[in-house]
Amino acid sequence: MAMLAKDPAERPPAASVRERLAAVAEPGRRRRRWLAPVAVAAAVLVGAGGWYGVAALRGGPDPGRFVTAPDPCRLLSDAQAAELLDGRVRRVVPMPGTCEWKLADEPHRSRRIVVGVRAERPNGDLGGAAMAERRFAGERVARSGAQGKVLGTVTGPVHDVQGVGEKAFAQVTFRLATSSTEVGQADNVVLFRLSNLLGEVVLHHTDVPVDEAGAGRATAVDAARLVSAAIGQ
Repeated sequence: MAMLAKDPAERPPAASVRERLAAVAEPGRRRRRWLAPVAVAAAVLVGAGGWYGVAALRGGPDPGRFVTAPDPCRLLSDAQAAELLDGRVRRVVPMPGTCEWKLADEPHRSRRIVVGVRAERPNGDLGGAAMAERRFAGERVARSGAQGKVLGTVTGPVHDVQGVGEKAFAQVTFRLATSSTEVGQADNVVLFRLSNLLGEVVLHHTDVPVDEAGAGRATAVDAARLVSAAIGQ
């Protein structure tokens, strides 16, 4: 069944799934005969996608392209991460839904790329993509509101990013190192949405001079474009 396709882009939308199941049913004397195949189809859908299959059968809001979030460690190759960080990398999984690449030869200087992805489910009358859009918009408002300086932390403005997902924005946060007014750590963040999937790419640097706080933004955006392309934008 197309519903079981590994690539989310190849899976049919929920409305199409419902139409195909409805087509199995024939009126009149054959009514009882189609109950079994529909039940089997329902079992396969539920087994393959859980809530996704249930939503398709019940005729609820469109769940979106992604039954589950893809493995973040498959969205960026070690070779790509090494090129972005300019050095040999080591890949780790700090928590479910997140993958991290860090420089293997710099134990005392932290440079790393972190990729996180999450698939949103329908909620009430809102489909999966609508839920993801709501969360994306909320994140944008919250992060825009964080712009400014608080003690030794400076948060920059939010900027739209093109070519990443359906919508994306970037932001830089810089924190001065303890007992220093010249160097600190910078986090260049790109948040994006693609259908019901939310993704975040963070480029983290330490020992960054104050006047180079935003220097990693282009690298973070390049990494986000690679991740988005791997998902199948």
